[in-house]
Amino acid sequence: PILIPASRWNGEKVAYVATGSYHTYIITTSGVIYTIGYNNGGQLGTGNTTFQTIWTLFTALSGVLRIYCAGDQTYCITNTGLLYSIGVRGSTPATFLESSIPQTKKIIKVSFSPGNCAFALADDGTVYGYGNNPISMPNTTVAQTTFIQMTSTVWGNLKIVDVVTAGDHTFYTLENGLVYVVGNNNYGQLNIPTGTASSKIPLLVNIGGAKINLVYGGLFTTGYNIITTYPNELY
Repeated sequence: PILIPASRWNGEKVAYVATGSYHTYIITTSGVIYTIGYNNGGQLGTGNTTFQTIWTLFTALSGVLRIYCAGDQTYCITNTGLLYSIGVRGSTPATFLESSIPQTKKIIKVSFSPGNCAFALADDGTVYGYGNNPISMPNTTVAQTTFIQMTSTVWGNLKIVDVVTAGDHTFYTLENGLVYVVGNNNYGQLNIPTGTASSKIPLLVNIGGAKINLVYGGLFTTGYNIITTYPNELY
């Protein structure tokens, strides 16, 4: 690792970093945003698709609290809970698009696999998903070009407190601490026999009855999961 001098952003402290394979955003403690890297999908929000080799001031959106990067896509959540995206999905690559999620919903997190699928979690526990890979969406069998709400009779009206996608499989954590997974099982990542190709029915993730603290799924179809449980055991 090398130290990036604070002079790159006028001496301010960095409060937040978001990085993808080839582009990065930082937010300073005063809320100023800088970006750098590949820009083939317009993912830097500079209004063009020019590769940036120096830290560039970001002014495409105001009030941005959180940024998520992967591939040639970028998602931004504003301080009012609105979700915007930019990248190859949009018909105008260098323009941020507001999501199709109702504006009454306040988005607090995004998890996505670039070119595959994306999920957005609202503060009231509802989850919205869209993408080319419906295998990890429990209530649809066709690709979605706009966000739709994820529902399942398995969890009914229970609040979802976290969602993590690896593209081919997605984890849903409920308010009661239970974690469910939906999607492909080509590497045994659903914790069921590998002879079972996939499951559209959410399956309970059971680590010897331990309370799950954190779930991370490997991107694309790598099929690995990292799960931590209380008190700090790693699987």
